[in-house]
Amino acid sequence: MRYNGHYYYAYGNPPVGSASSVNGGVAIMNNDGRNAKQIISASRMIAGGGTDEIEGLCITNGNIYVLRGDYVCMFPI
Repeated sequence: MRYNGHYYYAYGNPPVGSASSVNGGVAIMNNDGRNAKQIISASRMIAGGGTDEIEGLCITNGNIYVLRGDYVCMFPI
């Protein structure tokens, strides 16, 4: 999803840029696909103890909403 000059995306498994996480998370990159980096690790989304699939992403009103398992996790940008 594009927001404020960057591309944000949720992913399930490593790696993203120089960061890695076996459970995935949310990453940001330039609109041209460069400089990807993880900004939210899956471990910060406590639903299911870190095993539920990250299914969706929405950004609105300065917040990131991530659908993980049966939960929607919210993070300020």
